[in-house]
Amino acid sequence: MDAVTLAARISQSSGATVKISVCEGVCNKCGERKDLVLFDCVCGSCRDSLDTELADATATDWVLVATEGPDSFNRQISKALAAKGKAPRPDRLVRYACRNTTYTQMKALWATCNLSDLIAAAATPEDYAEMKLISARFKRPDKAAGDDIAVGTFGGLPRSRLVFIRPAGPIEIAEHDEKQRWYRDVYDAALLKLPPDERQAFAEKLSAGRTLHDQILWDRWDLAVRDAVVATKCPFRIHPTDWWRLPGHRFFSSA
Repeated sequence: MDAVTLAARISQSSGATVKISVCEGVCNKCGERKDLVLFDCVCGSCRDSLDTELADATATDWVLVATEGPDSFNRQISKALAAKGKAPRPDRLVRYACRNTTYTQMKALWATCNLSDLIAAAATPEDYAEMKLISARFKRPDKAAGDDIAVGTFGGLPRSRLVFIRPAGPIEIAEHDEKQRWYRDVYDAALLKLPPDERQAFAEKLSAGRTLHDQILWDRWDLAVRDAVVATKCPFRIHPTDWWRLPGHRFFSSA
């Protein structure tokens, strides 16, 4: 799913392009209790600050930078480490490429942090520097628990505060296009390694996230993808999360 589709779903569910209502609560950006005017989660000050910085931008390709979510590979490993009494892995800072996307749509993603269907890549050193500046503005909550709290460099802060958007650069756009082609090539090659009479049914199970809950199916797909990566001479470094971002396959946590 691309950013446009995801943002449109958010907009449709609210009945407007950008949901503007007023209710009192804790802003998920500044952490202060105020009137929430954007998607019932962002205060007017934080919304206005973002508009002042980016509302006049004419970009149609954007990047959203955030920490990894609760379904990330590192979080899954951290759960196993915690069960053994070991320290968790730190969350990675990642960037999401959002193509053919308006500023209004990006603001919806920034506000809601609904990013589970977007493809992530490692953040740049400049992104890390910017996030450190952003995190320094906030006081860590006295009580913090659960999957929505970052672990590692930005540990103790809610993940909803650790997010910013910026226009994408030309190199990032080219890299995104190349990686999208690679995902498609590997996915197609992996399906061809399955018996012909099983491919359609297997693709449907992938799209529903059901392979993760069937160890035999998951092992077969993992082996097929590994063989496909070799066969297609994939030019990218392989990270475990990449297996779950192939076209047609959506990763769901088994917890």
